[in-house]
This record gives sequence, C-alpha cells and structure tokens, in this order.
Amino acid sequence: MSHTLIPAMRLFITGAAGFIGRSLVTQSLTRGHCVIAMVRGTTDVTTLPWASDPRVTIVRGDLRERSDWVDALRGSDAVIHGAYGQGDFFSQFAGTVVGTENLLAGMEAVGVRRLVHLSTFSLYDYRALPARASLDETAPLETHPQLRDAYTQTKLVQEQLVRDFARRGGQVTVVRPGAVYGAGKMWDAGMSMRVTDGWWLAIAPWAALKLTYVENCAHAIVLAAENPAAVGETFNIVDTDPPTQRAYAKTLRRHGIDVPRSIPVPYVVARAVAQVADAVNRAFFRHRARLPWVLSPAKLDASCKPLTYPNERARWTLGWTPQASLDEALDAITRGIPVAPMHMRLGQPDASTPTRAKRLIKVGVSLAVHGYDRAAGLVGRPLASRSRGVIVLYHDIAPSRLRSFHRQLDRLQHFARPSTLAELRGEPDGTWRVAVTFDDAWRSFGDHAVGELQRRGIPVALFVPSALLVESDHDQSRELMTVAELRALPAAVEIGSHGRTHVRLTRLDDPALTNELSGSRDELERVIGRAVTAHAFPYGEWSPRVAGAARDAGFTHLYGIEPDIARAEEKPVIPRVVVDPVDWPIESYLKLRGAYRWMAPVIEARNRRRPSAPSHGAPGDVRHPER
Repeated sequence: MSHTLIPAMRLFITGAAGFIGRSLVTQSLTRGHCVIAMVRGTTDVTTLPWASDPRVTIVRGDLRERSDWVDALRGSDAVIHGAYGQGDFFSQFAGTVVGTENLLAGMEAVGVRRLVHLSTFSLYDYRALPARASLDETAPLETHPQLRDAYTQTKLVQEQLVRDFARRGGQVTVVRPGAVYGAGKMWDAGMSMRVTDGWWLAIAPWAALKLTYVENCAHAIVLAAENPAAVGETFNIVDTDPPTQRAYAKTLRRHGIDVPRSIPVPYVVARAVAQVADAVNRAFFRHRARLPWVLSPAKLDASCKPLTYPNERARWTLGWTPQASLDEALDAITRGIPVAPMHMRLGQPDASTPTRAKRLIKVGVSLAVHGYDRAAGLVGRPLASRSRGVIVLYHDIAPSRLRSFHRQLDRLQHFARPSTLAELRGEPDGTWRVAVTFDDAWRSFGDHAVGELQRRGIPVALFVPSALLVESDHDQSRELMTVAELRALPAAVEIGSHGRTHVRLTRLDDPALTNELSGSRDELERVIGRAVTAHAFPYGEWSPRVAGAARDAGFTHLYGIEPDIARAEEKPVIPRVVVDPVDWPIESYLKLRGAYRWMAPVIEARNRRRPSAPSHGAPGDVRHPER
C-alpha cells in the first residue's frame, strides 16, 4: 500500500525558504512526497522547520544564473515555481523574468515538463470589472500594465513565458493565490494606507478581502501538482467566504492581534477622489507626478474595488477544501494551536464551516422539529416507532477536544441506545438507537476514541481509505493509522471501505471507479482477514452510477453524509449526520435526536439545481452533502 493519495512524487520547489515556500515544503512532506528545496546561497537553513528531514534535499542557487541547480532538476516529477524578484523594477525583472527564463530552459534541458506556476491576482484588469462583480479565472488580464506597479508588470511577462513553455509541450498549471496571510504577514488588518501613527484609512471596509491562509494556499498548490486534471488549467486560490475588512479586523482583535484605529472611506468616495487626482496629473503633469497609490484609479481598483472571489474551479477540479477557517488559522498563529496537517480535509463535506449565524438558524429550526417530535410522542406517535434512530459520523478527535467528545458520549448513552449498524437496519421497535461511525482512519481514532468507546460498551464502525494507510510507524508526523494498528483493532470494530485514495468517485471513469471500489475491498480484506461489505462514499458524494458500481464491487450497504434519520424504508445510500467535538451541546443533542433531518430535503432540492461536477462522462444527479 502506498503512503499518499497518489504515488510519491519528487517535487522541485523554488523559493522554498519564502513565506509560501516553507508551507509548500511542509504540505508536500505531509502528503508523502520528496522535495528538492531550492534556496538562495545566503539562506540560513537552520531556521527552516524541515531542514533536517531526510526527505528534503536542499539546493542552494540563484535562478538568475544557470549553475549546479540545473542538475538537481533532473528526475523531478514536477516543479513548483514560487520564486520571484523583489526591490526596484530592475531587481524584480532579474529575479522574476530572467530567473523564470533560466528555470524553463533548465527544465527543457533535463526533460522535466510538469510545472505549477505561482502567479498572482495582480494580473487581473480590475478596471474592466464593475463593482460587486465576480472575479474568477475568466476575468481579463491587465492591458495597461504601465498604470500599475513593477510587481504586476514583471509577473505579466513571467506568465507569458510560462504560457510559451506550455505551447512548446510543457504541462503547465497556473495558480493565482489571493492575499496570502500567516504568521508575520497579516496585511495590516486589511487597512489601505497609514495616515498618521496609529491611524489608517480603511477603504471599502464592507468589501470582501481576497484572503487565503498560507497553509490552505500551499495545500491547493500541492494538489495541483498531483492532479493530472490540473494540467492546462488556471486556478484562483481564495478561502471560502472570505471576510470583509471590518470583519477581518474584528476577528484579529478577538485573537489578541493589534489592529490600528481606522477611518472608514466608502469605495465610491475614494474612487471619485482618485479620478480627480488622475485627471489633474494627466492634464498638468502628463502622468509624471508621483502620487500615492490610493490616488491612482488603476491601483486603487486592484486593491479596494468591492468584488466577490469564487473558488469553485479549485474545489471542483482539485478536490480542495481550505484546511483552516479564519479562526483556526489565527489560533495557529497566535496561540500555537495547530491546524492538523492533512492529506486533505479527509471526509469533510465540501462546504465551508458554518458561521455562527447559520448555526443558530439551524439550531432554531431543529428545536422546532424536536418540539414537534415531543408533541407527537405525547399523542402516541413517537419518532422511535417510525424510525430506527440516527447514525453519527466523526472524523478526527484532537487531544484538545477529548473532554467535549466524552461529554457527547455521555449524552448519547443518556438519550439513546448505542447500537451497531446492523441493529439500525432492523425494524423500528420503539427504541431510539444511535450508531457511531468514524471515517478516514485518523491516528486519533486508535489513540483516543476506540478505547473510550470500548470502555463504555459503544459499538463503532471505521471506514478506511485503504491506500492511505502507512506501512510502519517510522514517521511520527503521520496523521493516519498504520496497517499494524488497523489489524490490531478489537474484532468488535466493524471495518468498512472509504475508497482506496479518498477521491471524489463521481469524477472517475468506469475503470478508475472499479479500481477505487474493488481495490479498496480487496486490500482491506487482506489486512483484517474478514469480509468487508460496507462502503462510505468519500465526501459523501455519490451518483446512481457510483452507487451501482459499489454494489457491483460487492458492497451490500452504502453510506453517505446527510443529516437524515435511519427510516423504516431503507434508502439506497444510508444517511449519516456529521458530529464534531466542537459542536455546541445543543447541536450535538439535536443531532442525536434526529432533529436536523429537515435539512435533508433542503440539501436534495439545492443539489437538483446545482450543476453536476465534471466526471469524465459520468451521468449527472451527483449528490453533494453538506454539514
């Protein structure tokens, strides 16, 4: 069995000591790849967190000169090019344009064709878009770079070089990150310009910021290197539902980060002032006067125009979901609470973390549903006589959340009868049952969950992505269980398939789909020595074609992700409701009582209106769950 989503790659990463580059190396190692990390000759490698990792080869060099680093390219499966020049125009041109010319020539010399190029949102022509428009990968690029800064000008030339390389046979993916934030780089809380000490202008404070956390961004870039479907594509990388400037500043303060006082300036006011200043500069100074950037309409639009930033292309094609929310990222930055490095946000439905307001709305509606259930019970029609209960789904149990997990188990035992999956497939008998399942075979399942469940006498089923299990315990940073750990689980733990490599099955052609399903069953049966008859769809995403293929592969019971109850009439795919230790107590209680089932038809109706994902010719009717 392999260690990662795909066979381990040899990745050559330029700019590896930079802000994004450090995270790129970390994400690559997390996903099981080997890295050739190119850094400048003056870099102090002792400050790099992965410098002593045996899977990393550090190469010193300067892309502005062709030297020994070209030989280090040989044998690479892909190059991730994140290096660029800084300083004045000529320094940026040398580091960005000349460096890229040399890199592409070196790749051609040693026969490396696969390139993931880090571009930028700065290339877009913001003046061509109306305010509040959607800026996606189809937006036009800047046609008057002389009105912008040296960074935009040199990155435009750089991307043209990359596109020319693609026309010569290069297998190119262009990734355009938004405003990448992380430790030491918070983008001045989204402020626009300092006026005096302690006071800043906040232009368009109600507009969304194109933010992406550095680890989220690096994860997407590595996915692009791995995925053959990314060749020839361009991806904008922005976190889902990015905050407005005001919301960002408020969240930073809540996490103890200093935020300067600001003067809010509506975008229309700032744009009108910039238009007047530009007209004066053009009429009297022939655009030779050096004005602050906020008085240049082109630069102001690029930084402050209110727009929306969809990320559907990256999510659909790469299977990318931002690993950390804004709060989780700031916890990692300020308090050292780590965001779990993941092969992916394994098993999490393809939806953003619900906001507090959305959670409150869902709780309110679910309370009403629960009230109806209680009233129906008083008149002799209890829900347990019409349903067998619910199946709950956990993923990772962080050590910091163990107390919450234990309290949730207390509630489960108090309000329901813990049951096996088989018992929930029986006829309703008036007893409200709850079955517990875990997806993904996280290491925390063996370390923290299974022992506690056994002690309480709570049955559990584990759905395993078979090809992601690691063979040994040599890597202490691993996140998933080893083969030996899976084999050593108590016999009472039911083992089911979660695919081989945790890909979205709806996007696979028939041979690849068969390999994912039959291959997973065969691998798991060899490991545990007993039949595997249950399958849970990765991300809960399925279609009639995929469900049929799973049955053909020998699976008799199929499980999805949908907050419905286990009804007397069994569905083709049995629903499970996602529960997490971070859930509020009222949320976990209502989920255990089946009160979130009102969401199931809402999700189904929404999905009927949603276009199907590209699936290599597979039919539509794809089911996309949501938490």
